[in-house]
Amino acid sequence: LKERQYTNLVQLVLVEHPEGEKVLLDKTGKPQLVGEAVLPVEAISSNEEDILPLLAAKDAKIHLFDDTEVNRNTAVLRFERPLDAQQANLVIKGKNTLWFDYLFGEFIEKFGVSYSDWMKKQAENDPADRMKRILDSDFPLSISIWNNEKWESVDHLMTVGPLASREFVIPIDIRNLNEEDIRIKLHTGFMFW
Repeated sequence: LKERQYTNLVQLVLVEHPEGEKVLLDKTGKPQLVGEAVLPVEAISSNEEDILPLLAAKDAKIHLFDDTEVNRNTAVLRFERPLDAQQANLVIKGKNTLWFDYLFGEFIEKFGVSYSDWMKKQAENDPADRMKRILDSDFPLSISIWNNEKWESVDHLMTVGPLASREFVIPIDIRNLNEEDIRIKLHTGFMFW
């Protein structure tokens, strides 16, 4: 890859926690305690492929979100709902693909010497408008939950690059969930994650 990686800050965070719980950071860097992981009982991609075997173990097997028949690739995960649970923590190990990195590089290259001017204009745009365009382009990995007969947005993970997978935790408030099970939808653009 034609890029340089710089480390400009290193910090140590100490989190005391009960034995048997794991500490992961959410997207804002806040530590979250995660207990014993529970696999979904069903995991189906946008092309109706059963991807549950890919999610069954920590290994190098991945789901590429590579359905060519749709613009927005999805994976719907169904979990049994624990009794009296108020919050769930969705743990995702992922990264962006080399394809996405290549695509973005080709896009930037088209600007030539005008790239700096374009970036300045982007910085002047309203941040909410910029974020809406990013979400509409399906760059992030977006997370939704099924509730009251519709998908409700929970959160999204911004791009993290293609070099190394990392674990993310997405806290999900399920106090007002009116469903017997927990259905989570992940969606992104073609082979972006």
